Amino acid sequence: MAGVVQYTIGQRRGIGVAAAEPLYVVALDAANARVIVGPRSSLAVTRLRLRDVNWIGPGAINGLPGKGLPIAARVRSTRPPAPALLLPTGEIEFVGPETGVSAGQACVFYDSVDPSARVLGGGFIIAA
Repeated sequence: MAGVVQYTIGQRRGIGVAAAEPLYVVALDAANARVIVGPRSSLAVTRLRLRDVNWIGPGAINGLPGKGLPIAARVRSTRPPAPALLLPTGEIEFVGPETGVSAGQACVFYDSVDPSARVLGGGFIIAA
């Protein structure tokens, strides 16, 4: 098995572990040089915490409604934005589970899932 740096969350190929069902990288523990694998269902997250949030939408992010602002959020450049709520704390709560989310990735907020949607801001994932 190669070093931890050679793996990404959600990776399936090149893990080098045989199992009855496909395994994916679900976590990386660099401090202990461990790659944690599990079934695809282990990748599902419904909430993210962000850092360095950049808000270019209307008003102030801390002035959002208490229940959150309906948005679309993209956590992978190869996937379309998914319906979510942007909470006043800067956290994202997805309507359905998202997979392959990893700390350090960017998360971009849009005003809808439409391909011509307006960008409202973004931040970097610190925890999922």
